[in-house]
Amino acid sequence: MYRPPEVLLSGRISHEPAFKGNDMHTELLIDDQDACALAAELVELTGESLRAAVVTALREQIARETARKLRQERIMAITRDIALSSRMAA
Repeated sequence: MYRPPEVLLSGRISHEPAFKGNDMHTELLIDDQDACALAAELVELTGESLRAAVVTALREQIARETARKLRQERIMAITRDIALSSRMAA
């Protein structure tokens, strides 16, 4: 069975930028057993590295949320058009 890296179970979450020369990166440490178990399960299923699996999952979730937001905006625009049309007809 896959054992998540110790860094995931370190007990702290950091979103602070870490600077190395001109390179800036953000460290993400997850202190949550459920999140670690889900990440480990995803790695087992995909065969990807933990990094690749997490990046892919985040990209897919962003795409779903973006599509949901666009659908919601289209529905609101249609609703406004219908409301405006019904006011003009009355």
